[in-house]
Amino acid sequence: MRANRPEDARRELEAALAEHPGDDKAAALLALACFRLGRFDEARRIYTDLIARSPNDAALHLNLGLVHLTTGDLDAAVVELTAARCLAPGQSRIAGYLGLAHARRGEYGMAREAFRAAGQDALANEMERAIAGASGKKAPPETFPSNSSWDDAAEEPPCAAEEPPCPAKADVPVEPTEDRLLPESVATFATR
Repeated sequence: MRANRPEDARRELEAALAEHPGDDKAAALLALACFRLGRFDEARRIYTDLIARSPNDAALHLNLGLVHLTTGDLDAAVVELTAARCLAPGQSRIAGYLGLAHARRGEYGMAREAFRAAGQDALANEMERAIAGASGKKAPPETFPSNSSWDDAAEEPPCAAEEPPCPAKADVPVEPTEDRLLPESVATFATR
């Protein structure tokens, strides 16, 4: 994005959208620039509008979920990240962020499963220790096999009763998003 200059990118994208208001790709890039600039309300609004037009786009749900995760709206983050996970069950990155949202909500069992699906065994084991600590029991070193059922991209992840049902799966794969959204490490984010 504009040689890592999000303010310049934001201005250029706003100008481009003034000329071509229906350009969803430019709008998604504008939302990303707003996110990088800390303009979370703008990023949230743009991603919400884009999802209304493209509800089966897992990348949009992921990015809106990351906006919510960053701003501390954990309930909304879980909703969006669950939608992204249901639309693209083979994307381990989505599972990892969903694990973060669950961990920050204190839902360590769900976080553990999401981290396992993401291949983040160290964080999954941390969640196991948190569960054991809450119950006063000693956690076994390895409770779950590392090959979670979510690892199979053809399988839809289980949706918890309190989470919305998975929307219809998109027929197209998730477009890769830049690895740039959260400036802190996964472990740091999980412990907030």
